[in-house]
Amino acid sequence: PAYGYGTGSVNVSGQVDLARSSSVGGTAGTNLTYVPFGQDAIGYMFKVGSASGGDAAAATAAIQGLTKAQLTAIYSANSSAAASSVLSGTGYTLTPVGLQTSSGTWTTFLGKIGLSTTTIGSAVDTRSNTAPENDGRVLTPGSNEIQIIPLSIANYVGQVNGAARINTMSGVSVGSIDSVAPFTGTAPALVPNTSYYNSADWGRTVYIVVPTAKITSGNSAYDQGVFDLTNTSSTTSLTYWGASNSPATTKAVKLKFGFAAPTNTATTRNN
Repeated sequence: PAYGYGTGSVNVSGQVDLARSSSVGGTAGTNLTYVPFGQDAIGYMFKVGSASGGDAAAATAAIQGLTKAQLTAIYSANSSAAASSVLSGTGYTLTPVGLQTSSGTWTTFLGKIGLSTTTIGSAVDTRSNTAPENDGRVLTPGSNEIQIIPLSIANYVGQVNGAARINTMSGVSVGSIDSVAPFTGTAPALVPNTSYYNSADWGRTVYIVVPTAKITSGNSAYDQGVFDLTNTSSTTSLTYWGASNSPATTKAVKLKFGFAAPTNTATTRNN
């Protein structure tokens, strides 16, 4: 593989031991092993523009608690009026925004609301399919406008908890869906709401993906260090979710970054 950075690329063939993945990919086979890393959840964030005759408080109240059906209607809308129906009477319009087409968060969100990149409505601002994931700076609403975009809840929690290297979420809020909040507490101590994370509607297990040969004892490519990093029973493993809550465990770090224990604990092998 080649890893692109800036204007060039570097051939990293043979230099990558493992990676993180938001889903199990590939086709049937045994070349790669996907080990559950944690539980993430999909949600939406929004930003409210300044009021110019509109009722910002009423618009905020309307957008901060949507249903799954409303999200489907918003992202399948073919006109601004249809997308904005949830804000009726507030004087505000709603603009649903999409993510870059390669985004797993984007395709997962659309799948969860019964849509796809080919069935979204024309009212969706696709930003030429280049909007980055989990970046609150993408939302730039005008007066009497609210913009909404899907996101990884764990990423948001990690940013506002101060665990991530940056925080792009100034002025951005995360909504509840079907009256269930995705997290509890206040920053910098937000905690995942397991009832939200573990729901079939919004939860998703994320993985560490590693070449199977590197963690198979007796194989010529076996690497003890890589095996230790993916051994779920070791407190120093990247995939650890055992009983110990010691701050020294990766479990404690992952909690700070907004992940919960994975609901799917089985490893999967694919090519």
